[in-house]
Amino acid sequence: MKNKKMSAATNKPQQTPPVSKNLGTKQTQPPTTSAETAVKPKNTK
Repeated sequence: MKNKKMSAATNKPQQTPPVSKNLGTKQTQPPTTSAETAVKPKNTK
């Protein structure tokens, strides 16, 4: 049980730094790609 909790805690913090850095470096690129991808398929349909 302790091992599982550590894994979840390690996964969260490990993904937080890279995501935060990426968002800070190109905060407009990630959201733009996501919005375009969601709008493109919807518009195409």
